[in-house]
Amino acid sequence: MRSVRLVGVALLVLVVVLPGGWGADAGLVHLDWESGTSVVGLHGIGHGAVNEIRFPFDVGPCHRDLRLDLLYEPASSGKPDGSDPRIPYVFHAAFYHADGTFFSERSLSESRYGYRMGIVPAAGTYEVMVRLDVGVMVDWDVRVRGWQVQGDASCDVYLNEVEVNAGEVGLEWIELYNGGDAPFDVGGWTVWGETWATLPDASAYVVPNNTTVPAGGHLRIDLLHVLDFSDTNETVVFADPHGRTLDRSVELTDTRGDSGSWSRTTDGAGSWTYGAATPGAANDS
Repeated sequence: MRSVRLVGVALLVLVVVLPGGWGADAGLVHLDWESGTSVVGLHGIGHGAVNEIRFPFDVGPCHRDLRLDLLYEPASSGKPDGSDPRIPYVFHAAFYHADGTFFSERSLSESRYGYRMGIVPAAGTYEVMVRLDVGVMVDWDVRVRGWQVQGDASCDVYLNEVEVNAGEVGLEWIELYNGGDAPFDVGGWTVWGETWATLPDASAYVVPNNTTVPAGGHLRIDLLHVLDFSDTNETVVFADPHGRTLDRSVELTDTRGDSGSWSRTTDGAGSWTYGAATPGAANDS
């Protein structure tokens, strides 16, 4: 993560330095934060000369254990306003459901990563409010991170490889990868393409019951002409029986109609690339 100097203090966050100095009406700036090994990259906020911020953020089905990072430094005591870095600072943080109902809150009195805010019950859009209750003239930055819920084995199953154009006679298929240490039954789960789903009479493919992805292994699933992915700009979605999207590809285009496929560069992770198909085996690109 990049270190940027703001108002004379090095903060280990990616911030945007706004013109006009501390006294300027900086407003709020949405930032893209880098994500760690088991962290989903949600949005942070660059904070200007205001005492309260609110912003929405999206939570995926596998990263519902929410933490709040609050980094702050008192403004220099040499400021014209006479602010003193020795005075205490107290923040108040609260999380809300999309409908505005309260979820959790806590008081924050030190600058650090990882204030735990609790596990939200489902994927969706939530809102965070952070307010400075005690202290003045402080530079602060906020980030919400979602960690994988411990023991949720469904979060170890990934959409790993896709054949979106098998030509005139071939079958389109997907490959799943199970990064967990136990077999996982994906029977009743669904696959569809976002472009295909906009067509009349489009339907999702439902994985047959008792279909298991082995621990640490791969499983090819033939889609049996139930759906026909678009050859251009298709996003493939994999969801559980409750409709929660567990994984999705980037937009994929394949106008070749050959035996190649789109796959992750590393099993369960990495970017998507087109090359020789390896269904049922590790991705080696």
